[in-house]
Amino acid sequence: MGYSDWGNTPITFDGATVKYYGKGYWLSAFAFRLADRQMTGDSLDQNLFGIFSEFKFMENFKFNPYLMFDRKVPVENLARLTLGFNASGYFGPIVHDIDFAYQTGNITMGRNLDISAIMAAINLEFDFKIPSKAALGAGFSYYSGDKDATDNKYEVFDNTYATKHAYFGDMDYFKAIPASTYNLGITDMYAYYKMALAPWLAAKVTGHLFNSVTAYKLVSGTESNAFGTEIDLGFMAKYNEYLNFNFGAATFLPGDIFKEKKGKDNSYWMYAGFHLNFK
Repeated sequence: MGYSDWGNTPITFDGATVKYYGKGYWLSAFAFRLADRQMTGDSLDQNLFGIFSEFKFMENFKFNPYLMFDRKVPVENLARLTLGFNASGYFGPIVHDIDFAYQTGNITMGRNLDISAIMAAINLEFDFKIPSKAALGAGFSYYSGDKDATDNKYEVFDNTYATKHAYFGDMDYFKAIPASTYNLGITDMYAYYKMALAPWLAAKVTGHLFNSVTAYKLVSGTESNAFGTEIDLGFMAKYNEYLNFNFGAATFLPGDIFKEKKGKDNSYWMYAGFHLNFK
C-alpha cells in the first residue's frame, strides 16, 4: 500500500487505523471503505482490511510482515487475501531491500476464478562512502502472469494500492498492473548509478529491461517475452531549505510485444518541476 504526494491528488483512504507500540516492534490494524454506493443491497461496496507491522531486530535491519484482505460486496466479485513482507537494512556499504507477497482468494471475471499470484523483488546498493555520495545499485522485480486464460485460475499479481510511479520506470508504461502487462506478468532487471554532482545538485541514471513472465504470441506466430528497454535520467537541485527543483528525461525502446501493441517508434519523455515546502 503506497504513499504518494507526487501529484495534486495523493493516495488517500476513508477509514480507521489503530496502532500498538512495543519494545522493538509496532503493529497497525486498519479498516477502509474504498467504494460505497450508499444503497441497500447494492453490489459496488468495497472494503479493505489489514495488519501491517514492523520488527527491528537490530539497528541495521527491520522486518515488516503484513496482510491485506480486499472484499467487494457480494463476495463473489472479489475476496482477495495478500500476505507478504518487506526486509530492509544494511551490512557495511551494502544496502538491501527485499519484498515478497502472495495473493489468494477468488475473483469474478465473467466466471469465478481462484486467485494464486506472486510478487518478489530485491534491490542491492553499494555505497562507495565518498564525499560525492556515489552509489551503484541493481535489482530484479517479478510479478506473476496468467499462464492459461481458459482455466479457473487467476495468476496475475495485482498492485492496485501500490505507489505506481516509483517502480517499473519513470515513464509509467507499467503503472496499472495487470492491465498494462496484458495479464502476462512482468519482470524488471535494472541497474542504476547516483551521485552528487555538486553540494546542491544530485543525479541518477537507471536502465530497465522489461519482459513478460508468460510468453506472448505475435501476429507472425512466434512467441516473445520482450516488452522493451527504458533509460531514465533525473536531477534534483536544492536551492534552499524551502525550494527544490526536479528535472529529467527518459526514453523507451519497444520490444516485440510493445511494437505490436503500441507501435515500433521509440518514445521520449521530459519533465521539470519544483517542490516548495512551507515550514
